This record gives sequence, C-alpha cells and structure tokens, in this order.
Amino acid sequence: MRVYQKGGEEKNRLIDYTAFVNALRLPLTGRRLEIVKQAYGQIGGGSPDVTVGQAKAAFAYEEFDKFCELMGVPAGDEGAAITWEAFQEFYADISMASFDDKAFIRLVENTWMVMEPAEASVTKEQIQALVTAIRANLLKAGSERHTEEFILRELFREHDRNADGTLSKVELRAMLGKLDLNASDKYLDALLCQMDSNKNGVIEFEEFLSFLVQARYTKH
Repeated sequence: MRVYQKGGEEKNRLIDYTAFVNALRLPLTGRRLEIVKQAYGQIGGGSPDVTVGQAKAAFAYEEFDKFCELMGVPAGDEGAAITWEAFQEFYADISMASFDDKAFIRLVENTWMVMEPAEASVTKEQIQALVTAIRANLLKAGSERHTEEFILRELFREHDRNADGTLSKVELRAMLGKLDLNASDKYLDALLCQMDSNKNGVIEFEEFLSFLVQARYTKH
C-alpha cells in the first residue's frame, strides 16, 4: 500500500533499525521505573549524569565491560557519561523480556546493590482495601448524631499525642487499632505516602479527611 505526503509525493516507507527498536520498546512504568530511578540516583550520588567510573564502582558483577558494550560507552573511559535516557532505555529493553515484576526488580537490586522500599511493593488494590476497611469501621462508629467527619476528628484529636495537628505513623497505627484494624509497616508507609499530599512526612487532619471521606464523593 502506498503512503503519500499531503502534497502528493510518495513517502519513504523504509525505517532504520534504531527507529524500529524505539517504536517497539515499551517505557518503564510503576515499580520498575522507580527501582531504575533509584539505582541511577544512587550510582551518581544525585549528579545529572552517571560516569562510567561511578557505574564501575557500583556494579556488583564481573561483566562490567559487557554492560558498557550494551550501553554503547567505552569501558576504559571512566569519565564518559551514561545518561539517564540511555540507562532507562537499557532497562526498558530488559524489562520487555521479564514478565515478572519481582524478578526484574531483584535483577536491578542485585546489580547495583539498591533496595526497593517495602511500601513500593504494596498495590493500589491493597491500599484501597485498607481504606475501604477504615471507612466501614468509621461508619460503624458513627450514628445519626455523629457523622464520619465528627468521628474522624475526635479520633484524630485523641491520637495526636503531641497536639501538633498531625499524625505520625506510630499515632496512625494507634488510631487504626481503635477502629479494630491492624496493618504492618509497609501498608502504613504506603497509606501515609498517599495521604501526605504536601510530602512533609506526617498527616494533617485536612489531608486525612480529604482522602478518607471527601474522596468518596469526588468523581474521577
């Protein structure tokens, strides 16, 4: 089938190898992207680009020359840059051959001696199940006179031990205990991360209210 430009001229239907590979490559997402970001940041110590020397010092296996060959950088030039674009494309290619998230993440962890945060392994479905349980128990604790917001505010005030208007992870755990719920650290960390909209490491009441109560009535 012929393909033409707007002016009527026939398009060149040939495609080079690089463009072909780039078109087939699926971008990293989710946990896979986060662990690759973590590895790159740790290797370079926060610098914009990682050098071959930095990568060599962090690489856990003997086949560093092979890694450089696949990356398209000279193994002997320790000042040569390994860009973030090249690094993530390298792992995007590996990702396409790995159907298991755990196996891919373990490969990156073992190669660069990094460790995925425990809460990163918590799925959205698991967090949603915990939030649903909190909401259900809030409803049980409520009444015609006391709304969910009232109960939540009273619980928040009761467990805000230092009266600073926020809940820490320890205080959140105690509050959930009052609602007859128990969650391990990784679930609490994941819940805190989602609720903490201003990323200050604690939960303010308005964040808590918005996430647990008001979000139920918001269309997405």
